[in-house]
Amino acid sequence: AFSGALLVPKGFSRLLDQIEGIAPVVFDYAGRCDWPMAWTALRSRFERRPNFGQWLRWEAALAEIGSYYAVPGAFRAKAFAELASGID
Repeated sequence: AFSGALLVPKGFSRLLDQIEGIAPVVFDYAGRCDWPMAWTALRSRFERRPNFGQWLRWEAALAEIGSYYAVPGAFRAKAFAELASGID
């Protein structure tokens, strides 16, 4: 909860790094560590302010993702199919 990710196509990613117009309120909620390392121009405009809560949430999410994929794919598919039929 309270974490998110945005998948950005590579070509658009280069454009976002060079973006000029950022709503001022974004600077209140985001820090340099919230942006991809490759976006050096955009990152340089934000304060160097670590977000330890966000980091810990991502560590937990990555552990959960690992656990999810440790379950065999056939079992996951069956569980989703049963869930879908139960929801209907």
